[in-house]
Amino acid sequence: MLDANAIISAREKLMKEGISETGVPENPMDLLNSWLAYAINAGLHNANAMAVATVNALSAPSLRTVLLRGQIDEGLVFYTNYESAKGRDLESNENAAALIGWLDFERQIRVTGPVEVTDAVISDRYFSSRPRESQISATVSRQSQPIAHREEIESAWQELDKKLGDASPPRPSHWGGYFLRPQKVEFWQGRPHRLHDRLLYTRAESGWDLTRLSP
Repeated sequence: MLDANAIISAREKLMKEGISETGVPENPMDLLNSWLAYAINAGLHNANAMAVATVNALSAPSLRTVLLRGQIDEGLVFYTNYESAKGRDLESNENAAALIGWLDFERQIRVTGPVEVTDAVISDRYFSSRPRESQISATVSRQSQPIAHREEIESAWQELDKKLGDASPPRPSHWGGYFLRPQKVEFWQGRPHRLHDRLLYTRAESGWDLTRLSP
């Protein structure tokens, strides 16, 4: 874990070095995992936070932060309530965009592509790994729906907790995983004088095409 001074030194080093077309892997997921591991090892809070943008049936955009929970077939996995606002958006329009940013290091990654529901087995496995308290919360919450007051959801939580005894609830059908299958992945590294590095991977018939973009 890096302290404040070490983070500043790391940021200055990364900004000086930049990123080049000849120094990155052919698969953007390898570079994404490398940057993510760097942020996690540095001890950044919620280094796996990822903003996900969706569009509803009326073409109105919506944005929120979720946690990146792994990858499936190069797809970025996150878990949520399928009946939430983002779940309803994705039901009407599968396309989404994600942003993973570490401003402490002047780095961000943009990802765009269609979103698919994960296999139920994968969702079951992840749900069972969560703390029991979080499992209860996922079960009783009607995410994005209006409630009269906080006591309403707290009461529902306590009621289910008491009903279960020491048992854990099964994964509710309205909760599970999604994975965003990247079609484009852009890596941004801040550089001095705002002459930033931007490398764009675009999925091709075989592998990925790599392009440098102007800052």
